[in-house]
Amino acid sequence: MADGTTGWQMEFWKGGSFSDFNRFLVGPEKMKDIRMKRLPDGRVAIMSRPQGGAADMGKIGFAIARNWNAVTPRLMADAPVYEHLFRNEEWGGANELHLLGNGQLGVWGHIAYLTSGDVRHADGTATRYAGLSDAEAGWLNMKDPFVAFETNGSAS
Repeated sequence: MADGTTGWQMEFWKGGSFSDFNRFLVGPEKMKDIRMKRLPDGRVAIMSRPQGGAADMGKIGFAIARNWNAVTPRLMADAPVYEHLFRNEEWGGANELHLLGNGQLGVWGHIAYLTSGDVRHADGTATRYAGLSDAEAGWLNMKDPFVAFETNGSAS
């Protein structure tokens, strides 16, 4: 990243075949889940997923550009955020945009949850929590893997 930290950026490529792809746009630093759809009038609908500030851990932003040439990282970063789609312990993004028959935009999206990870119990068991998909979370009850280290100092 420009500040020297490790991060990510979405790159957008276009072309007629795999050997003919050219990068035409790079999204803002540390933003993923950017989705775009060309509208019938030539404008471009953009769903972004900023983090921090009003977007907290990650919320969906929405902007419309007048055409592909007007789509910029700044427009994505400044897209107004839907602040009330997620609770504070959730974040989410758009997966796909679809132009519906009535002219509206349909959005497939996801919610991710903060989980507490492992919960250790006094009886020597632990419950491990994990996200299983964009739509499910689950848990597994198991023998606490750290008990052996606490009693012996090693897992021999």
